[in-house]
Amino acid sequence: MHELLAQLRERLAPTILMITHDRDEAAAVADPIALLSRGRLLQHDRVDLVYSRPASLEVHRLMGGTNEITGTVRGGVHYSALGDLDLPADTDWPDGPGVMVIRQESISIQDDARAPQGTAYPLS
Repeated sequence: MHELLAQLRERLAPTILMITHDRDEAAAVADPIALLSRGRLLQHDRVDLVYSRPASLEVHRLMGGTNEITGTVRGGVHYSALGDLDLPADTDWPDGPGVMVIRQESISIQDDARAPQGTAYPLS
């Protein structure tokens, strides 16, 4: 079915609406993707952006995310039990409670005490 849809898109460039509860299937055939929950549009964007820059914790969880670190944001820094992480300067970060989400494949264990490195994005 996925191959047939790809051939149709290539030949005819139609608008195809496919509804699925399988995020892997959606990622394989959709671009862009829209995530809906209880009749609400949560995020509509390219698959890679919905996966890597979720607009909310609910989107993060729907896309298979399970790693969430609660903390506080002050002055563009996320403070948590894991340490302090400077947030990207390209976003206006409001001060207050904040949840840092980390994709599983971005986690690595290091044997030295270097400061945490990574990229964080705001969740609304």
